[in-house]
Amino acid sequence: MKVIVPVTHLHIYKGLRGQPGECPLAYALKDAGFVNAGVGLNSIRSWPDGDVFLCELPWPAQMFIMLFDSGSEVRPFMMVLDIPNYLVPDSLKPILVENYPVRQEAVCE
Repeated sequence: MKVIVPVTHLHIYKGLRGQPGECPLAYALKDAGFVNAGVGLNSIRSWPDGDVFLCELPWPAQMFIMLFDSGSEVRPFMMVLDIPNYLVPDSLKPILVENYPVRQEAVCE
């Protein structure tokens, strides 16, 4: 199931470079309902309700991480993820891609 996860200014402000569980994308996932989330350069690891899943990061999110970790300026964007239906938190179900088509924006100026 494709879902939209917004990455906000607050997530960017709170995020720590080089920290998979404390980067802006991890904070965005946690705010979206994934209690434990860690983000690598090209994947997400999450443990909602004890279930573990691995999700490939879309290219704009990978670019965001590379830019953020290198100290470059980044901006908020909408991350679209393909997550198994049974793992999508109820908080994300109202913002499914089918309900709100979104084009992922580039994350660099």
